[in-house]
Amino acid sequence: NIYNFDNSSFAPDAVLINLGTNDYANYHPAPTAAEWTAAYLQLATRVHESRKVPIFAICGPWVVDNGIECSNIKDAVSAGIQQGIPITYVSLENPVLVPQNRSG
Repeated sequence: NIYNFDNSSFAPDAVLINLGTNDYANYHPAPTAAEWTAAYLQLATRVHESRKVPIFAICGPWVVDNGIECSNIKDAVSAGIQQGIPITYVSLENPVLVPQNRSG
């Protein structure tokens, strides 16, 4: 049963976080930059405290609102680095510009 999975023995090599585009969709009020960045940093901190592995903070490929979510992720990554969290920003904002990402 998937709901009874004991993840205490699971040891990832890294954690990828790819969040944000729905938070800035037009169908609900968007959080402020400060609120969003603080929440993202809180998530990254909890991941780091529980797993002690590198974290990759991904933005994209679906960027909305002129990329504000990417800007906020960068701010959270900078704050995380200052706190000693092993976190790296990864941009996927324009995946079609990378030749191996093209299909068809």
